[in-house]
Amino acid sequence: MTPFAASPYFVAQRLGRWRWPWLMVAFVAALFGLAIGFGVLYLLVTLGTLSDESWLESLQTGVALEGSDPASEPFVVAGEFLVVGFIFWSGAIVGNLVQGRPVRALVVPARPFRWVIVGKVLAASVLLAVVLTSFQLLVVPGDTEVAFTTLGVEQLAWFIPMSLIVLIQTSGEDVFFKGWLLHRLGAVTRVVWLAPLTVTVIFVALHLGNADFDSDLVVLLPLFLLSEFMIMYLIIRTGGMEAALVLHWVNNIAIVFFLAERTTQANDLTLLVSETPGAQNALVDEEIVGAASIAISYLLMLVAFVWKRSPFHLEQYHPPREVALSENV
Repeated sequence: MTPFAASPYFVAQRLGRWRWPWLMVAFVAALFGLAIGFGVLYLLVTLGTLSDESWLESLQTGVALEGSDPASEPFVVAGEFLVVGFIFWSGAIVGNLVQGRPVRALVVPARPFRWVIVGKVLAASVLLAVVLTSFQLLVVPGDTEVAFTTLGVEQLAWFIPMSLIVLIQTSGEDVFFKGWLLHRLGAVTRVVWLAPLTVTVIFVALHLGNADFDSDLVVLLPLFLLSEFMIMYLIIRTGGMEAALVLHWVNNIAIVFFLAERTTQANDLTLLVSETPGAQNALVDEEIVGAASIAISYLLMLVAFVWKRSPFHLEQYHPPREVALSENV
């Protein structure tokens, strides 16, 4: 198959109302779904269903309270994650239903859900995360300081509920951009890479303006693009959303609970907080080595998934033989 041919995987997604006119209608409907999701949650918060006043005020005004960090307190962090997850789940569900696809197709687009893939991806990602973090803290030179905060009752009490809340947030983004938009756009396009590229551009653009992303855009942007393309390749390779859901969740859990930058991503639950004095004058070599180590870890993970002798090998999904590679879009 050439890069300018239709993907057999995406051709197999030509189900329901998949053609261009319906995709345009579904896209508009999905935007309304996003707005409806936000409106419902906003109403619930306004009525006092969620009682954290600082989070309520920051949501209503769109700005942080004076003298407080809206992304530090656990209730605030949980509230923000719930907002994002609820909104994107709403948009994905609406868009999918408009195109005549069941809600379950957002998570199982081509075949039944496989927990064995969840286990392999979880084990591989955690292992590489530990190795990468250890390498960056112990080997990479530089003036970055890492401080241990505390491990107390609050962290332990929040671990399970926050893990579930983070899953709502990450899965919401995943089902909207990759469970719905990637598959529906891939079904109507004739070029195999067009849908992944379009979804990646949209997803990255929405992250512009985030403090943690903009703080080092030159370094983070290539890594972000690499990770997105790797995740979408794994979706197409495995025929399911398991890899995407696990990798996104592990990444955010690591930031929330284990290691984050003090000025951008750290919160009251983060155990290890990093800070670079005079960040504007940070060593270029340190940034390069850190970015290179992350990129290498992505590539190693990809090798672990595709190498047949690897304990983390993920079998390739093949669409049914009766799927015709029609170009009648």
